Amino acid sequence: MNLSSSSICLCLSAILVCGSGCKSVNSVSPHERAATSHSIAQERVMTDPFLESRARILGVTETQTPEGFVKIQVELENMTSSTKHIEYAFEWFDAQGNLVPSASGGFRVRELLGREVIYISAISPRADIKDFRVKMIRARR
Repeated sequence: MNLSSSSICLCLSAILVCGSGCKSVNSVSPHERAATSHSIAQERVMTDPFLESRARILGVTETQTPEGFVKIQVELENMTSSTKHIEYAFEWFDAQGNLVPSASGGFRVRELLGREVIYISAISPRADIKDFRVKMIRARR
């Protein structure tokens, strides 16, 4: 083997070793977005600085289904280069501020690859829902 062949082998080996140890995602999207959504103002209560430094909420949008149910979509970004897991739950409230039981109940787990942006969403259990809350915790693994 001459020097250039061994250099190429060494570079390829390094790429394979570095690339196989971490999961991340590359993505491409239009610079000018055609889709429009209704972003809503949010009140955030952060009690877990560890989670907050790894999964950032980029935005929250609210729409209505044709049947009149509220649909909430939360855009989350993994701020690290490694795969992270979160658990999340949506809570729904009626016009009087009462918590409305939901059939989905409980937390759901979601994986975020390195630097990935994902969307979590839910549709209200009833058409008379007026408010919501999204709760996120570190995945219990």
